[in-house]
Amino acid sequence: MNFSLCFLALSFAASSEAFTLSSAPTRLSTLSMAKRGRGLGELSEGGSPSSSKKSAGLAQTTSPSSGKWYPIEGVKSMKDLSLKEGEVRIVPTNIDSLTEFTNPEGAVSVVKYDDAVYCTSVGCSSCQIPLDKAQVLEPSEETGSDPRLSCNFCKATYNLKTGERVKTADSGGLLGGMMKGLFSKGESKPLPIYALGEKNGQVFINKGN
Repeated sequence: MNFSLCFLALSFAASSEAFTLSSAPTRLSTLSMAKRGRGLGELSEGGSPSSSKKSAGLAQTTSPSSGKWYPIEGVKSMKDLSLKEGEVRIVPTNIDSLTEFTNPEGAVSVVKYDDAVYCTSVGCSSCQIPLDKAQVLEPSEETGSDPRLSCNFCKATYNLKTGERVKTADSGGLLGGMMKGLFSKGESKPLPIYALGEKNGQVFINKGN
């Protein structure tokens, strides 16, 4: 992808039913709509559902405390993402608030692990390299039941559910040590975590504040 080259160049030179799938992962088995007739608020582009959290529809996890829901262009169902267990998929959203010079398509990283779906920023918070080759790791004592995500470039490791930095999973030998030192200033910065939701044949994303 175009933004991958931009990232590398910069690094090497210095929302019928309501839906709510939040930054807490959502089980894929819950991704189906309930019957029509108990409709809650409608959702418009960039809007938020005008309904209470206690509602029918998709089985809910903890709802985002704030933020708007935006449709992801061309993604009608979670199945469209063709997610594979333990792999990271880069998904373009073309949402203005996620678009920047190094990420012109507003892409995000989506991961399936143990039937749960997680969504994070496209790039590592430490080195800014795209996470398409990042390693999805099983939970550790530090993360409890939450899986981890380790950047393949600088080896920065994150709690995949909360985005918090955790103990580095792999030093990566001499090269990994050099990369860790080079990007040490971003070492404690958390990984942005986003919410995903599905309603009426459309997948939405909520990036919070």
